[in-house]
Amino acid sequence: MKIIIVANINLELSKMKLIPENKELFDSYISQLENLKEEYNNLSVELTTNGPDELTLDALISNLKFRLNLMHRLKSQLNKLN
Repeated sequence: MKIIIVANINLELSKMKLIPENKELFDSYISQLENLKEEYNNLSVELTTNGPDELTLDALISNLKFRLNLMHRLKSQLNKLN
């Protein structure tokens, strides 16, 4: 599931046109995505260290869903600006 969601996130990023008028908005979303990626990595370490449990797995899934949702919101806002 992670591979599919990350692939979708990367696909959405590749479709976006970065122009001076939307750079600040884009940078803000990228910053949020980087924070979520760092959180995901921390959760992955926790999963490896402590073993799988429902709470950690749910947090990992929610993180990926939130990242994809952010990408869709960014795409929508960029489309409004273009």
